Amino acid sequence: KVYSINLKAGQTYTIDLESQNMDSYLYLFDGKSKLLAQDDDSGGDLNSRIIHRAEKDGVFHIIATSLDGDEMAEFTLKVRKSD
Repeated sequence: KVYSINLKAGQTYTIDLESQNMDSYLYLFDGKSKLLAQDDDSGGDLNSRIIHRAEKDGVFHIIATSLDGDEMAEFTLKVRKSD
């Protein structure tokens, strides 16, 4: 699944993808489809976490998927501002 969000320059965000039924994997792209970050297990267990400081305002795209790309399961995606 692809999610689009607005991020503000200078703000740090924590993006978490959690699932009890799959090995989650996260990708973060800028508005021009440039890959900024990706993560497999930084969220603990099989959960993914990206911590990103936006360099400019804009629309960013999060891809929430599984490690192998074809698992289907329930998941929770959270995006929050970090201190």
